[in-house]
Amino acid sequence: MNLAVDSTFDAAYARFAKRRRPIGTVIDVGASNGSWTALSYRHFPGAKWLLLEGLPAHEPTLAQFVKQAPNIQYELVLAGDRDGEGHLYLGPDNFGGAAHNRAYEGKTIQRPMRSIDSLVAQHALPGPYFIKLDTHGFEREILAGAAETLKRANLVLLEVYNFELSPGMPRFAAMCEHMEKLGFRCTDLVDPLRRTDGVLWQMDLFFEPVAAPAFANTQW
Repeated sequence: MNLAVDSTFDAAYARFAKRRRPIGTVIDVGASNGSWTALSYRHFPGAKWLLLEGLPAHEPTLAQFVKQAPNIQYELVLAGDRDGEGHLYLGPDNFGGAAHNRAYEGKTIQRPMRSIDSLVAQHALPGPYFIKLDTHGFEREILAGAAETLKRANLVLLEVYNFELSPGMPRFAAMCEHMEKLGFRCTDLVDPLRRTDGVLWQMDLFFEPVAAPAFANTQW
């Protein structure tokens, strides 16, 4: 087995396709400039796509990107547990993370916040759903705002970390426990990233509903 190839998104999508679990809408939270959608799009060409990004700086790229595909749309909002306002941390590289109601002096901007459930209803997006979160520790709040959508989700992808990058940020083991409480278990791991000293830094985990056929088989 070539572990480098086996750990790619393309390989994971191929494995998921063999399980024949349909996807009606892909929701890309933390879409940035659309690079993950560009990588993943060909694997779900018949699905609707909703890209959510809180940083206004990415709008020109997203606007140009979605012109190429009529089934893609985007919203310049933070995803959260409610509709209202939130705060976005401004990092040095134009990539941020939501901080909910906490404002850090000189480091955050106030942005509109929407729940995934509200956006799915507004855009009449069909299930089953594939939800991807690249949100730097704000996953639990976003998932709380997707309670109804998760009931019809066949796949969830989380970028998770092996370190607590900010106070209270859950590490990957805590997120696995949280997802199981929500009715999902991990089925795949891709794109592991190691620090310069070789220690695991982050990775992307795929989750599927505990009722999925994959978990009925407990044999090797």
